[in-house]
Amino acid sequence: MIFYFSGAGNSRWAAETISVALGDTLCTIGDKVLKGDTIDIKDGERIGIVCPVHGWMPPMIVRKFVSLLHAKGKHYCFCVMTAGDSIGEAMHILKNDMEMVGLTLDAAFTLIMPESYVCLPFFYTDKPLKEQCKIERATRDLIQYIEDIKKEKSVKHLKKGFFPIILTYVLGIPFNRMLITDKPFRVDTERCLHCGLCAKVCPVGNIVMRSDSTPMWKRCGLCTNCMACYHHCPAHAINHWTTKNKGQYTFKNNKPK
Repeated sequence: MIFYFSGAGNSRWAAETISVALGDTLCTIGDKVLKGDTIDIKDGERIGIVCPVHGWMPPMIVRKFVSLLHAKGKHYCFCVMTAGDSIGEAMHILKNDMEMVGLTLDAAFTLIMPESYVCLPFFYTDKPLKEQCKIERATRDLIQYIEDIKKEKSVKHLKKGFFPIILTYVLGIPFNRMLITDKPFRVDTERCLHCGLCAKVCPVGNIVMRSDSTPMWKRCGLCTNCMACYHHCPAHAINHWTTKNKGQYTFKNNKPK
């Protein structure tokens, strides 16, 4: 079984590609966590987790999901983390989380994909040519990763970046504590098309539509800052801190040729 979490679509594409190649069932992590029930895994079933990194750490919703897993017997477990550049020690943290519930992470992979985080100064989406190059490389890498998974190899293909401990434990921890919030999200009511797409694509159901059909964030701690609402908005009517004049990116708009 393959579980995934995705905002702009990078991790969803990777999870769907793996699911088709392996014939494994695909499940969304957001739905499982919102239900809050223990997730029972059949004895011997393969477990895959596909997710992005948030500030060089696993998204908190993914860590919560792992805590809900209940698996008996032997399982081959793998994880694919998508990132625009590097993952720091995010995979090590997820590995420890899995061990807390009695699972061993057998295979770990980094998949470099186009940038989607744009909430801070100097953070931008990639230029079209760079986007395409990343996707073409990711497509080739994913083919190899799938072959390793099929053979249930114990392998690591990780891109941690320079000084990964600093990235995760010095920068990542405060980033996730202070900047993962929906409080800065705003909607330009003059540009809003009232289509409701932002609410539909939110993987944690954190957006509701007001009586005038404009979005409202719940401000209740659900938001993961995945930026799905921002990137999918067809009118670029949603903003978050420094995003007003920045680009948008969704995987469906840049599929490999």
